[in-house]
Amino acid sequence: MARPSLYAAFGNKRAIYLRAVAQHIEDSAERRNHALFSEASLAKALNDYFMRIIAIYSEGDDYPLGCPVLSVITGEATADPVMGAELSAALGRTDARFRARIVAARDDAQLPPEVDIDAAADMLAALQHSLAQRARAGTARPELERIARNSIALILKAAGATQTL
Repeated sequence: MARPSLYAAFGNKRAIYLRAVAQHIEDSAERRNHALFSEASLAKALNDYFMRIIAIYSEGDDYPLGCPVLSVITGEATADPVMGAELSAALGRTDARFRARIVAARDDAQLPPEVDIDAAADMLAALQHSLAQRARAGTARPELERIARNSIALILKAAGATQTL
């Protein structure tokens, strides 16, 4: 498809990029939710989730992908209000996904009733953001996996989990 045809169909480069981001978010949401919620054990679910995320972030033989939202939009968010809104929405979805999983684990007695849901979810989201940036910077997959496993273990311990990795 020629450039004029693309622009006629989708608008300028920015509009094309935002459309691609929206499609990526839609495509990945179900996979992320499945990884977090299909496994009863919180420890196993978190491990599966982060190992899948790392696999995606580490794709690309010559150039690690990282997360297309966190790796690209972050740099544009302050200069472009639409990009800033997209980043804010993406961060909000991540936070909500982790909060929902922590609540489910608490309700299943895998975490104590007094667990600080927001703190645990915040730490899991921070881990995801760190992994995305590290992958983009070229950190090797085994190192990303080590960081994820160690972080999950610490977060579960701090949250008072009855099961760990």
